[in-house]
This record gives sequence, C-alpha cells and structure tokens, in this order.
Amino acid sequence: EADAALVVISATEIWSSAPLLYYPGEIDFTDSVADAFVAGERLEFAQKDLASALDSYRALADSRDRAVRAGALGRMARVARKLDRPKMALEAYDALAPLGSTMVLGRPADLVASLERCAVLQEMNEHDRLAREARQFDRRLTSADWRLSASQFHFYRGLVDEWLDDTRGEAEDSVATAREVIAAGVLALRKDSQDLGSASGRQTFSV
Repeated sequence: EADAALVVISATEIWSSAPLLYYPGEIDFTDSVADAFVAGERLEFAQKDLASALDSYRALADSRDRAVRAGALGRMARVARKLDRPKMALEAYDALAPLGSTMVLGRPADLVASLERCAVLQEMNEHDRLAREARQFDRRLTSADWRLSASQFHFYRGLVDEWLDDTRGEAEDSVATAREVIAAGVLALRKDSQDLGSASGRQTFSV
C-alpha cells in the first residue's frame, strides 16, 4: 500500500517494502569520466570559446562508452543553452534520456534530461509542453525512480511546484504525501537508532 511500509535499517543499508522518495545523508553522484572533458571545459569556461567547446563535446557524443556519450550530450546541451540555441539543447537532452542510470555531470542521465528539458521549456515560454514534461518528471520523483537525498528531493519538488503552479491532481498529491511520510519516518528512525547506538545491528519497523 502507498501509506504503509516495512522498513529494515542496518549500519550499512536501508530496505523498504515501499518506494522511498529519499534516503539519509547525501548521495554520492560522482562523474567518473570528467577527465575526458578537460579540453572541452577549458574551451568553455577558461577561454569562453563556446563554438569550439561545442565541437569538442560533439566529437565525443558518439563514443561507445555510455558514460562518455552521456557526458558529451549533457555538456553539448549546456553549451547550446549558453549559445541561445534551445532546440539544439532539447535534442541533446532527448538523446541523453535513453541512457537511463548512466551518470552525467554527477547525476543519472534520465534525471538530468527530464529536469533540464523543463528548464529549457520554461526559458522558451512553452507553457503547455512544460506542464507535460514537469508532470512526467514529478511522477518519476514520487515513484522513487532515482535514489536521492532529502535535500535533493525537496529541491526538485520545489522546481516542479514552480513549473506546475499547484495544478497537480489530488490523487497524485495524496500518493506523494503518503510516500513522503514514509521517507521522513525512515530518516527519523535512522537518526533514533544511531542516537541509541543500535545502528550496528538490524532493526525492523512498520511505518
């Protein structure tokens, strides 16, 4: 059920029978292929040569390495936005989305693609498209598709609130609220277990 969960907490893991919207602590989203983009980022940030930076990233966008390909697409989109080429940015994000959990710029590729498409559509004043994209992003947030910290989850939901202007459906909001109660309960239980010095064992709770 959406309003109840069995939760197991140990020193090294948290398991829940229901989706957890967020987890204790901060999530380590490391960009393992950042070194591949040193030359392009030097062009982009140090030399402010955006056209050459775009060419540098484009050359890596067909890499057989999924992580490099994702990193190149994410950076291409970033530069396209700086060049005021939103359609190119959207195309890059569309190509990025199918790479799923592959990390890009420190976050999963599909999260970056969905989040940044919303930002671009807002900049373009494409209100109907933004509403559709934001609702899809919100559904994935409240389905716990990504492993996030509480601060990350609330930041992204705050953006969705801005994009949707409180036009969520009542059913969607009630499910999200129930799942957030579970996630907040898990955080409180984890803190309590650590305060009691019991985090070295395993505890089972119903939330």
